[in-house]
Amino acid sequence: MKKYLIGSALALCCQVNISQAAIIQYNDLTSFNAALTAGTTTLETFDDALTGLLTLGDERLFDGFGFSYTNSVGGNQRAGIYSATQIGQNSGTAINNTNSVGWGEYLNGSYVSGGDGPNIVFRFFAPITAFAFDFSDSDPTDSYSVRFDTEAPFALAVGSGATQFTSFFGFVSTEPFSTITFSQTATGGITETFSIDNIRTNGYRTPEDAAAAVSAPASVALFGLSLLGLMMRRRASRNKA
Repeated sequence: MKKYLIGSALALCCQVNISQAAIIQYNDLTSFNAALTAGTTTLETFDDALTGLLTLGDERLFDGFGFSYTNSVGGNQRAGIYSATQIGQNSGTAINNTNSVGWGEYLNGSYVSGGDGPNIVFRFFAPITAFAFDFSDSDPTDSYSVRFDTEAPFALAVGSGATQFTSFFGFVSTEPFSTITFSQTATGGITETFSIDNIRTNGYRTPEDAAAAVSAPASVALFGLSLLGLMMRRRASRNKA
């Protein structure tokens, strides 16, 4: 019984990463949900966010994540919260009839040719293993990638030949990750306005929720250490006796 308790106490205090992350991409919500041991939550639809441009390089907090963007080299990108009408007016394809995050290359009041879109960064309040979103674009020559933390970029499997499309992308990882960087890797001409909506993860809505969830296992681990110390002191006392 004592050996079991000591082993349990040690197990509470130790975590070991035994394998490298394997990431699987899904292109429909049904398959994505079926791959999970627990369901995801639609954390952010952007419907309650005020429309307008975001500030380059500044992170803005939404439900479940912080969002920021940076220019690519020589770029003139803009990112913001846009209504469906605004997406349509700027050569984009609206995902639905409500708000979404949109971005594209813009200069002096008009779209310009060449260049890649900005790098979009999602920072989650606690490590997650599942991430999904709806995505739209209207340029079949574009290509994109996502990077999980510092891993090599993961190319999105976007169907070619569609002049306008709205797609679902989901990812499930065997190892937790804390950030995702979304990048446009190639564009055949004008950088059309493209957008992301309906962010789904198995994470937490607020930093406070994440902190509370993290503090609970820490308390259990502290109890395990205390239990182990108590048992070792009792054993030492008995050996002296």
